[in-house]
Amino acid sequence: MVYDDIVVGSGLAALGTVIGLPKNRRVLILEGKPKGTLSFYNKTHGAPCAYSGPGGLGNYWHGVIALGLQSNFGNADSKDFICLFKRFYPHTDIEPLLGRSNLFVPWKPIRPATAFKRLQKERQNQITRCPQHAIRFEVSDASITVHTTETRFSAKRLWIAAGALGTPALLDNSFEQKISRDKISDHIICYVGQVTQDALATHTLPATKHTCDGVLFPAFYADNYSAICTLKPARFAFRQLDYGIEARSIFGLPTGSVITKLARSCSPGLLSEALYNKTGLFPNAERYSVYAQLPVHDGYKLRTGKYPLEPESETIYRAIEKMHACQPFEQLLRTRRPELFIPGIHLHHSVTNDALQRININSEKSPIQIVDASIQETIGCDHHSFKIMLAAAQKASASC
Repeated sequence: MVYDDIVVGSGLAALGTVIGLPKNRRVLILEGKPKGTLSFYNKTHGAPCAYSGPGGLGNYWHGVIALGLQSNFGNADSKDFICLFKRFYPHTDIEPLLGRSNLFVPWKPIRPATAFKRLQKERQNQITRCPQHAIRFEVSDASITVHTTETRFSAKRLWIAAGALGTPALLDNSFEQKISRDKISDHIICYVGQVTQDALATHTLPATKHTCDGVLFPAFYADNYSAICTLKPARFAFRQLDYGIEARSIFGLPTGSVITKLARSCSPGLLSEALYNKTGLFPNAERYSVYAQLPVHDGYKLRTGKYPLEPESETIYRAIEKMHACQPFEQLLRTRRPELFIPGIHLHHSVTNDALQRININSEKSPIQIVDASIQETIGCDHHSFKIMLAAAQKASASC
């Protein structure tokens, strides 16, 4: 069977692509092997950097949606943003909040597997999900053929959403020339320090607000939009300067049930912070920890093996130093451990765009389009996943 479209990948970018494709298209989604493989930033296994199975890293996404409309990848209209948002969260009016620095954290993050089932039902089985891993593809005048570990499939168009690590591997396997880069960019989360509630009195920050669908958290941009900062209530041992970032650096970012794992860790401060991050409970405290999320260009080297990322320590530390040079609060008690950071799980810019142009990928009329973060040279300081999904939906809807 020749499909109209094949989508390689099954995470959030792939989901956006399928949402955007015209409803009459016959679409095949190559989701990856049923029992996928997790890759991690380091040997502690605290934070995943890729997942090759169904759902991709969308399975582990905390669901944060930035409403500031910074780094608008597809030049999306605010109406498009609202339309996609309401598909998943119909009971929250975000229109008055667009353009502000609020972060929306839903009670239920968008999970690709559930969303794909909904799409299959809506489109009367025009969508086929296949639990196979794509290893390479080839292009002819008539169609594009994708080879998996078991068989091959053909289509008129190919959409690649295999992730910042999976996409370059697929491209390198499909062409004689190297498409992947030797380095990759990411967000990191660093600790800025602590500020007291009294010191915050002169600042106008939005309050934490609960809706039927989730929680709206206050945030603010720093250093001319090069970082986005959040305040976390500092309780228990976390009241001590640097204790929180030291604990988080050791514990990492859980890949399963956040609250369960943290409860087992016997860290009241970490559990308290996690409860706030997920539910917005107990937002008021005597003092707050200030965290900053910032992009780091070429922050990691790419390598083969079980742990595909090698930190470029000097590059990361320079980005942290730049953040610490700004002054978000006058009475900020600064960290004594600026070298500590947490991976942001926002890998991007892993393929060379010049090489893509030479092989006619991603041009306006090309039958092969890459829709994930691997092609984004910069993603700004915001959480990018929802905006990448929106950009993919827009690109797919414009295809002919």
